[in-house]
Amino acid sequence: MLIPVFLFEIKDEDDRAFMANLYQSYYPMMLHAAIRILHDENSADDIVNDAFVNLFCKISVLRGLDVCTLRAYLVSTVRNLSITALRKRNKQNQYAFWDDGTALDRVISEDASPMDVVLRNAEIESLIAGLRKLPERDRWLLEMKYFRRMRDAEIAQQLEIRENSVRMYLTKARRKLGELIAEDEQDP
Repeated sequence: MLIPVFLFEIKDEDDRAFMANLYQSYYPMMLHAAIRILHDENSADDIVNDAFVNLFCKISVLRGLDVCTLRAYLVSTVRNLSITALRKRNKQNQYAFWDDGTALDRVISEDASPMDVVLRNAEIESLIAGLRKLPERDRWLLEMKYFRRMRDAEIAQQLEIRENSVRMYLTKARRKLGELIAEDEQDP
């Protein structure tokens, strides 16, 4: 494993050696934590490197932590950065829904009548509007299950809930989404 260039920015020799050792020892664990959230190795690698850049100013704190606490601190740092990056990416994707043209291709097929296209677009708009009104946790649940196609165990781990509770939460989220869509259809 190569030592990243940003470690050479640390002036103190002992601090540089400490951070280099930390990087070599914990990089794989931190990368794995980021991949579990982002599902993209390149983005996960960027997040881990960003985490180490953020940790520069906390070297004295890191030195004082026992091994278990240090591991938890590093994973928590990567996890928080990954979730922030995922939220940012999702927000960008929300506004780029039709930009790539592939979503439109899925809606319009050769045998679809103009009325079919209009109805399908209206359904999609209702769904998006309902999703935006859902509480954040419900939105995350539905996104992970239906858009990211994650297994219940992965969802449970991400949201820090029991695996056997995932289906119950999904049922409630779907019901709430259905109610929101129905309310929107009733309002003029």
